[in-house]
Amino acid sequence: MQRLKLWALCVLIALDQLAHCLLGGPKYILFGGPTPDPDETISSIVGRQAIVGKRWALICEVFIDALFGAGHCRSKIGT
Repeated sequence: MQRLKLWALCVLIALDQLAHCLLGGPKYILFGGPTPDPDETISSIVGRQAIVGKRWALICEVFIDALFGAGHCRSKIGT
């Protein structure tokens, strides 16, 4: 059962990273900015952008942290 949980977690993280690339790709193509990093999750990008004060990230951070626990986004930076 432990292996199943670990595998499921890996799949969820991979889907999160895919979603980041799919959502960030059109913005990058149309407006420029940093290339979407395939190894970065949505939580980590929101955390990094919230630290620099981006309004959209501060709003998203509230909802993500409510789901996964206080400080979740900022704790995922670099992981």
